[in-house]
Amino acid sequence: MKKEAFVTKEQIEEIVKTYPTPFHIYDEKAIRNNIRKLQAAFSWAPKFQEHFAVKAAPNPRLIQVLAEEGAGSDCSRRSHLHPPDSSRHSKFSRPAGTARNKDGA
Repeated sequence: MKKEAFVTKEQIEEIVKTYPTPFHIYDEKAIRNNIRKLQAAFSWAPKFQEHFAVKAAPNPRLIQVLAEEGAGSDCSRRSHLHPPDSSRHSKFSRPAGTARNKDGA
């Protein structure tokens, strides 16, 4: 299966004129399609919900897109969440019986 780039070389050259490198470009359509495929693969498990590791890419728009597709976010501290309504989709990691760090994590 041949994959097509979602952006052309010419488009990248134009983007670089406006935004300094390095930067990330996300393919929203592919992200949405992939989360939908993942959810379909686990459709047999009604309580399944994917949680995205926010620390891996703390991009507010990426978190918003995933939330719109029904995915949650997994983070170790509230400060990793930027969109105000993302906290309702969040699952904070903290093993049972552990104390909070002094820095609020």
